[in-house]
Amino acid sequence: MALKYEYLKMKLPKKSDYAYPFKKSDIDNALVEAGVTTLGNLCFSTGKRTDYTEGHPVIVALFPGESRKGYWSRNSPILDIYTVPKEHLEHIRLLMTTKDILNKIMRWLVSLETASNVTRDTTRIRCVMFVDDELRVLDEEKKEVRLL
Repeated sequence: MALKYEYLKMKLPKKSDYAYPFKKSDIDNALVEAGVTTLGNLCFSTGKRTDYTEGHPVIVALFPGESRKGYWSRNSPILDIYTVPKEHLEHIRLLMTTKDILNKIMRWLVSLETASNVTRDTTRIRCVMFVDDELRVLDEEKKEVRLL
């Protein structure tokens, strides 16, 4: 059964030098395969994140902390997929596949569904960045981490 969530995809100009590294169906399949039960939104964005100064964000998974009183998406993870330069698109896709990054991100989301209150209390982030021909995974403090 398909997971219900809010969905937004910003359209790219026809002659753009950027492209999305995933299709919505790739994300849906990974969500189902990992057993994710809750997702607030999925957004395909053309915007540039100003909080990351090096490289190109590929995917950002965010779990808003439960301590954020009144926050509209509390307890509902958010996935943002960003455009990447077309010149790096195939290499990024290859790295994502060989390192199983998309499935690892989804398993990380599943682990948060059953995590302790201490873990769930603060906002958790995993940002997959393409930097220097490699993929790096950063946490909410912009420190490099491993996905299991």
